[in-house]
Amino acid sequence: MATTHQQLARNIYSVWLFTRSDLKTIIGPSTAFGISNAIANSAYKINLPVAYLTKPSTLLLVTAITLFWAWINLLPLAIDNQITPKAIAEDTFNKPWRTLPSKRMTIKQAGALRIPLYGCAVISSWHLGGLRQCLLLGCLAIWYNHYGGGDCNPLVRNFINSIGYICYTSGALEVALGNTWLPGRAFPWFSVIGLVVFSTVQIQDFSDQEGDSQRGRKTLPLQIGDSPARYVSATLMIFWSSVCVWFWRLPLHTSPFCGMPVLAVGFYIAYRLFTKRSVQQDRATFRFWNLWMVILFVLPLMHTAICTGKHGSGGSYIIAL
Repeated sequence: MATTHQQLARNIYSVWLFTRSDLKTIIGPSTAFGISNAIANSAYKINLPVAYLTKPSTLLLVTAITLFWAWINLLPLAIDNQITPKAIAEDTFNKPWRTLPSKRMTIKQAGALRIPLYGCAVISSWHLGGLRQCLLLGCLAIWYNHYGGGDCNPLVRNFINSIGYICYTSGALEVALGNTWLPGRAFPWFSVIGLVVFSTVQIQDFSDQEGDSQRGRKTLPLQIGDSPARYVSATLMIFWSSVCVWFWRLPLHTSPFCGMPVLAVGFYIAYRLFTKRSVQQDRATFRFWNLWMVILFVLPLMHTAICTGKHGSGGSYIIAL
């Protein structure tokens, strides 16, 4: 018979499993965005001390708080996404280790856990920052999970994912900045991020085609065919890699280590889409996509580093907006 401590550990692990697959897609990238862009706050003309987040203890604390915000806002949405019979049937094919298909928790137990966690997300966001994003994420979850937004059309699905991505990244940045609302100068970059996600996030769907087909979900590979979807996705990867380097004015001839990683990983993903087509290979390609997104997220930091080198510490920053 399991002891109290063993049961508690099992329950904690079961809760964590709801968000396990999103560590690389949401929690890690959002935290990386929040911290790197908070350090590069001068690129957005945010009036913070020059030495903000340069002290290791402060950086560690802010990172932990930002990570917690991303996770607590993801957890109830993940439960909401995984709790329906269709979702459980899909996960039986694609992710059988998740909490509900592995029968570590019942649907009733997960449902009872979901509502209080939404409350925790709102309260945390009220105190830490990102409250507007938290509330919008809740609305998106209702649309995606309960009104067919995630299943009815690949464009609607990608649109909801892109807005959700903007919410997580902008909210994480507000939290990392100490509950500071973002100025209007930040939103062109968030618009670019939204367009990037909207047009390329279907890369996650190549490995899930069996489960999506069983569920009746309409994803881009299932709607237009596997090969055409790969061609479109590969072309857009190359396009957005180039656009983002241009957006932040990263000079490849003088600072190749700033812009080249984005281009290299973007072109590599395009190559993999055509040459690596098994389920496991497609899952690896999506992991590279998440790496590529993290590299995009630190471009403002690279931009400020270049400008600091040109103008000296405390010099003016030129943002491509």
